[in-house]
Amino acid sequence: MRYFAAVLSVFLSVILAQPIHARTGARNNPPQPHDGSTPWVRFPPSAAKALVDTLFIMGGPGSWDGSFETPGGQPDWHGWTHEDLNAPTVNHWHISTYWAENLGGHGPGNYAMNCVDETIPACDLPDTIGGYGHRWFDDLEWRHTVSDTSQPTTVRLTGFMNYDLTDVDWDFLEFFVQRGDYTDMLATWTGTGGAVDTLDFTTVLSPGEYFGPNGDEVRLFWRVWSDSAYDDLDCKTPGPGHGAARIDDIAVTFDDSLITFDDFEPGSPVNWIPPVNASIVGDFTNLRNDLGNIDPCLGNNTYQVNFVDDGVVVPGTGGTPCITWCYDPGGWIVNNTGGLLEDDQRLWFLENQIVSPPLAWLPGTDGAELSFDVYVDELLASDSAGVFYYWGVRSTASSDPADLESAPWKDRNFVHYGGPEYRRHVEPVTDLLVQDRQWVQIALGVNELGWVWNWNGPNGTPAPYFDNVAMKVWSPDGPEILVREADLFGDAFPEKGVLDPVNLAENWCRVDRSDVEYNSIPEALGDSLVIKVTPLRQGATVPNPPALHWVMECNPTFDSVRPAAPNPQGILRGMVDGAVVIGPPPGEVYLDRWSFDLPDSGWFFPGDRVRYYITASDDLGGDVRTSVWPPDTTAVLNFSLGSLFPKDAEIR
Repeated sequence: MRYFAAVLSVFLSVILAQPIHARTGARNNPPQPHDGSTPWVRFPPSAAKALVDTLFIMGGPGSWDGSFETPGGQPDWHGWTHEDLNAPTVNHWHISTYWAENLGGHGPGNYAMNCVDETIPACDLPDTIGGYGHRWFDDLEWRHTVSDTSQPTTVRLTGFMNYDLTDVDWDFLEFFVQRGDYTDMLATWTGTGGAVDTLDFTTVLSPGEYFGPNGDEVRLFWRVWSDSAYDDLDCKTPGPGHGAARIDDIAVTFDDSLITFDDFEPGSPVNWIPPVNASIVGDFTNLRNDLGNIDPCLGNNTYQVNFVDDGVVVPGTGGTPCITWCYDPGGWIVNNTGGLLEDDQRLWFLENQIVSPPLAWLPGTDGAELSFDVYVDELLASDSAGVFYYWGVRSTASSDPADLESAPWKDRNFVHYGGPEYRRHVEPVTDLLVQDRQWVQIALGVNELGWVWNWNGPNGTPAPYFDNVAMKVWSPDGPEILVREADLFGDAFPEKGVLDPVNLAENWCRVDRSDVEYNSIPEALGDSLVIKVTPLRQGATVPNPPALHWVMECNPTFDSVRPAAPNPQGILRGMVDGAVVIGPPPGEVYLDRWSFDLPDSGWFFPGDRVRYYITASDDLGGDVRTSVWPPDTTAVLNFSLGSLFPKDAEIR
């Protein structure tokens, strides 16, 4: 009994005397995402770069270009623009022979109404040129008046269709009929329909359900919409992609009388038209100072970008009043009911974006880092509105900054939430920029995307707010080492589930990465720390695996059952051959990822602490340079209270 008490006392004194390092609280855990075609929710990754001089192409000391105000404290956009992304600038529906030969059995040369971009480059064989891309939201409508609005009308549509939406369950083709102010979906398709679908839809419109300014129209329409990844543009879905959809030989009848027939052949009448005036939710972007917040530590009374719907910035909404989170002056929050299309909110969601002016790249630099202040308050409670913030960058090697308009936005395919807090969001973005870049551009935005994960309640907040945007560039002394928080080793408890004071060897703890149980996907390296190593100098390679240098401070209670001497040190080389890293999608092999696997049994015990740092080198024609993560390792052996070694690189 004395032995039990003595050992238990050692356990408690060792464990309780050391402050607990909390990595990610429960309310910050990401929702279970789809295989990657929708953004993951996350916090900024840990990142390392060489400790070298940096320059700013936006923001930085003494600069006001990312601050949204003048030195005198007045609002100023400094060349930034903003827009409602629900208002499409391009509609991809048009008449084309592309992939239309199997419609109606007409064969090669057949014309159809096609939703496609024929210029998208081919991915790997058997893919061909053409396809569909990110964030398409394209309507194709048919409208016709009825002779007697006091009578019901039986509307029937027949024809043929094929579709090829490779991002299954995340990109869609939909067919609707308009019932007054209500949009009624009659059918939806996703995935690849290689064969021809024979269309035959019948619906009845009653008096009072007709559409149009005179209330006497039947409106039918098709809609193609896609999310921000995993399509023909980024080649992240398997198999060939041949555009979103095609329809042909479309007949519409009223009460069995033919109204129109479209075969889309040259010279034939065309009754299906991309709408000229696209519906919009509204651009709520504005600059305000003295915005309310409930961050217990930080505040910001200067002008910030915000998206609060007060009924003035976008006239016609009446404003969106708070329910619980009423700390903004006036009690307004971000709109979460479809904005100007509130009656159609089942299909429309807020998405506003701000875009920086073109930023001239500095010759002789390769590394890049985006940072900005953001106030975030989205807790993902059961009644939360599901409003996230996001960022993006784009670049061009052209000398003409206007060519940025045709460059794709790049990001990590995440949206972000948490708080309530002000945070400095820092993103290494070198790998997202094109080589020989001459111009870059930044985007920040708000996205009501919570409906994807069933967070679509009314209880929103005034967040997010943006301020103090900066883009930092430098000439690197080595490759970039990126580490997601979820891919770090996590703190652990005994695998047995309880402390065993008698059989000391049974108290070992696993060394796993934080999200080893993520999505319950079995994977060979699920318990390994995973990093991404990217050479920043053009033409440089990573000739040798990176190394994880580790040191352990041992709890002496378990020294008698350790396989090696107490307080060991070691170097572990990264593995890349066959490294299967968690998606998106599951099982994808990333050649720029490296994994490190520390022992899982009989090695790590309660009260132990392990610290580590990672080194990686690149080679450019014999010029070898090395980076370290974390950059400052001077305190790695100092385990005393108050040690300055970063806690992200320590496990307990």
